[in-house]
Amino acid sequence: MQIGRDEAHASLMETLDRLEGTGSRIPCRAGPITSSTVWISEDPDDQVQAARRCVGCPALEQCDAYGLTFTREGGVWGGRTVAERRLVARRMRRAAAA
Repeated sequence: MQIGRDEAHASLMETLDRLEGTGSRIPCRAGPITSSTVWISEDPDDQVQAARRCVGCPALEQCDAYGLTFTREGGVWGGRTVAERRLVARRMRRAAAA
């Protein structure tokens, strides 16, 4: 049984909070607000910049799974841009249908 979007998002946020509490650096939460907006930007260049910052994030795998499961119109999830997530999601649907 798949959990809902709200539950999955809450779980991801709890993970980020827990990791931050242990001193781990969470790239999407680090830095000033102006630098944080690249994660929700619709500009492809901003998304590429944000995705590069995700490298090494301790929550990358969970965030990526969230982004692929719950398709978003914009923003970077799990180090993937919108275009990358759409491509991967399409491939996953094709593989599941085969």
